[in-house]
Amino acid sequence: MKDKKRMGKILLLACVSFSLSGADDMVCKENRTYFLTHFAKAKDPEKFNLQWAKCEKQLGNEEGAMSAYERVLMSNPSNMEATMALAKYYQKNHMSYESKALRHTVDNSRLTPKQRQIVGSLLKDENSLVSTRLSAALDFGYDDNLNLGIYPNQNKRGKIESAFHAFSFSGNYVNELEAVGGFSFQSNANFYWQNNYSAHYYDTLYGSVDAGVGYSFSNIQIYLPVVYRRIHYLDMDLYEQYGIAPRLTASMGEGLLLNFELKYLQRNHKASLYKDADDTLTNIAMGAYQFYGDNYIYAQVKYNRFDADKAKPARFTEYDYFQLFAGGSYEIADIAIAGINYQYGYGDYSDMVPLMDGKREDEMHQISFSLQRGLSENMKVVLNYVYTDNESNYDIASYHKQTITIGLHYDY
Repeated sequence: MKDKKRMGKILLLACVSFSLSGADDMVCKENRTYFLTHFAKAKDPEKFNLQWAKCEKQLGNEEGAMSAYERVLMSNPSNMEATMALAKYYQKNHMSYESKALRHTVDNSRLTPKQRQIVGSLLKDENSLVSTRLSAALDFGYDDNLNLGIYPNQNKRGKIESAFHAFSFSGNYVNELEAVGGFSFQSNANFYWQNNYSAHYYDTLYGSVDAGVGYSFSNIQIYLPVVYRRIHYLDMDLYEQYGIAPRLTASMGEGLLLNFELKYLQRNHKASLYKDADDTLTNIAMGAYQFYGDNYIYAQVKYNRFDADKAKPARFTEYDYFQLFAGGSYEIADIAIAGINYQYGYGDYSDMVPLMDGKREDEMHQISFSLQRGLSENMKVVLNYVYTDNESNYDIASYHKQTITIGLHYDY
């Protein structure tokens, strides 16, 4: 009876074909000779083993699937789907030695800092309870319109262009709390400075830090941080922002990640000129990331509600803003990694537009293209182009802009 059930499962999976060069006729079978024969014919061992791992998993052979995923990483240490599958398997089976080896592989791969953080949160290596991720970038670029008309009493009009250089830094720290299973202390820091050569009024200095408690169980990670942000812009110490920003990440298997975020942030303007624009932001966001080896696609939606804190607020302080994000990344034949991202935004304001019969409405479209090539294990050169079109029935808020940058990015 057991053999009949087993054969029925094999026959069902035999309908699954493999779209692989040199192995198009391969199907799932529990036959090692059959496997070795097709492995010898496969022209792409990475894709072959990735499909074989899925086949073994469907047949109920978890160890065989993990062995195949390990062979995927031998061909390509940056394969995100295999990395995530192994991370979850090692965590579940308390395989600390293998977890440590996988951490080393991840640290020396071409995964992005965010991808490394995701994998790191899945691994529970008893011999390495503290992890740190750092990244820095130096970019040179050109912006054909720095004047965005953010505030109604910002009277500067017309396009203002400038070449610039920018430096950014981000760091992530995780300390697994050994005495409390599943819990961790986490912190993130971000810094950005942009120096505009011919328009210093628009120089930007931004910093943020968050810290809080994380908890992971099964394939779910929860992070509950407090957040503090500060920005120097328009030639002044403009504002500070603080609050809470909990988020949840769920690994659904087969390279699929789901992400949920909430934010509640208070903004206080430091400059007296803009004190009546103080507000509170309530944000909710949901997103999905699908990884295909080195490549991925994503989509995210956000709702933002801005509420004025003053009894007599500045115009256009209260509004709803909806955002849609979508994009992806694709590796071009081991030569470079290309990325495309699209953002849509719609703002619905409470205030009427002066001299018009109607409330203010904004609609924004933004598209960006990037191309990056690795120079070493940790260093890459990145070319980026961004086009933004913001249309509004409030004339000052309408703008078009293009930005192009090229720079060196370092991940540790």
